[in-house]
Amino acid sequence: MRDIREINDLNNRDVLFRRTNRHPKSPAVSSEDGAQIQYTSGTTSFPKGAVLSHRGLVNNVRFYATRCGVDQKATWINIMPLFHTSECGIVSL
Repeated sequence: MRDIREINDLNNRDVLFRRTNRHPKSPAVSSEDGAQIQYTSGTTSFPKGAVLSHRGLVNNVRFYATRCGVDQKATWINIMPLFHTSECGIVSL
């Protein structure tokens, strides 16, 4: 897991709309790095954040699409709410 590099107050318009001439280099990302944090509801314990890796998310989508018979020519519609784990982890990808 990487450390948090920066925290911005989105109520501060100067920070939110700051423009710079620099073009930051994208970080190197491993397939095992965390891509998402999904928060559990706590039905079996206390609510907590579950870190999902890039590889785990992509494999989940690949297995689901294969099971549904989806190929590159398929048309897909996203009907899930954006906060839902299925939307974040399957439908959008």
